[in-house]
Amino acid sequence: MPIVYGNSPIGILEIENNVISVELARTKEAHSRGLMDRKSLGRYDGMLFIYAHKKNLCMWMKNTSIPLTVLFIDEKGYVLEMKDMIPNTETPHCSTNKVRFALELETNWLKSTNITLKSRITNLNSIDN
Repeated sequence: MPIVYGNSPIGILEIENNVISVELARTKEAHSRGLMDRKSLGRYDGMLFIYAHKKNLCMWMKNTSIPLTVLFIDEKGYVLEMKDMIPNTETPHCSTNKVRFALELETNWLKSTNITLKSRITNLNSIDN
């Protein structure tokens, strides 16, 4: 079941034979709110943070108790970095590369997949319009 949070748009991503329903965070407000206060996240759900320009990104887990991993993704859809984040902290988890996207997924589910560094989201351009 897709994530629905207020009126936030939903997108479908395809990566390494996994179809993931993601809430799209495009605004500064959505970037700040992220997945705060969520009690659970579906197995194939996540949040995609979209930025207009490439830059170094930092993510954190304030008021977020779900174990999450952030994938930092370039403009072509390739996963450049993956970082497990510390729940319920404001500890920054930052990219060392300039990227346009960050994808947050549930850590244990992600580890059960074949998604790795250099994996590619094949339909990212259809969501980034």
